[in-house]
Parts: sequence; C-alpha cells; structure tokens
Amino acid sequence: MRGKLAVITPDERRAVNFFWQRNDAIYQTVITTSLGINVLSATRNQSGLELTADGQTYASNVPEQLILELTGWQLPIDQLNHWLIADVREEDGVISKNAQGVITEFMPTCFVIDKQTCPTPMRVTYSDYRKVNKVSLPHRITLFMGAQTFRLKVSGWN
Repeated sequence: MRGKLAVITPDERRAVNFFWQRNDAIYQTVITTSLGINVLSATRNQSGLELTADGQTYASNVPEQLILELTGWQLPIDQLNHWLIADVREEDGVISKNAQGVITEFMPTCFVIDKQTCPTPMRVTYSDYRKVNKVSLPHRITLFMGAQTFRLKVSGWN
C-alpha cells in the first residue's frame, strides 16, 4: 500500500508519504517527505523490529516506545499490520459497521506502550472502501490517539 499520511499533533502538522508492505506477520513501513527523504523505516521479521531514522538504525522489543522517543508520535506500528486492512476482531475491541456490514470504526482495547500505563483511548475510522483484487479495502483510514491524529489516504494497493 502507498499513500499520504497526515500527522497532526499539538506541536506539528506534517504530511508525508507512506509505504507499507505485508506478508503475514512480516512487514515493512517506510515514511518519507515529499522530497523522498526518509523520515522513518520499520521492518518486522522473525528476528524482531528494526527502525531507521535520521540515518541511524535501532532495534527494540518495544517498537512503539522507540517510535515515540524518535518522533514524538504515539504510533502503534505492530497493530497497523492488521488495522490498515480493517483486519480486526470483536475480541480486540469495539467494532462498528454500516448497513452493508462494512467496518466503519474500531475502538481497540487498551494498548500498552510501556506496560505501566494505558494511553488515551484510541479510535480507528475507515471509509472510501474500494475493490482491490476482489477484496474490499479502505482507502481512507484515520487513527485518533488522544491529541494525535494520523490520517492516511491510500493512493494504491499492490
């Protein structure tokens, strides 16, 4: 998947390019500026998660904490592997669907970054579903996390 990501926090408003590729539990996420400069790359494989930012490479067992430290963004990177394609289950949180049975909103249960506190409740909204290889996928996804909002507009699914 590729598209544009708007990051809105109390301190910044930023638009970046977003690339995400998944193969089961293995994924790669790349966030770049409009000029193609790498902001953040994350690769999850059997060995763990590796992040690259500002030309430095980091590894962590708690990638969300590392992303928070590097960018100030409270971004649940591992959960995005499922949330981006609206692959959510009732046991993972509260799901709202429209009259056609399409997921329009997901409110995940507590997501713990530092294993001590729960951040502000999250909400993920989905809209603009389109058929991609006979599967209906969202093309507008918004993640609300307290004072932070991440708006993703998908330009293409591969």
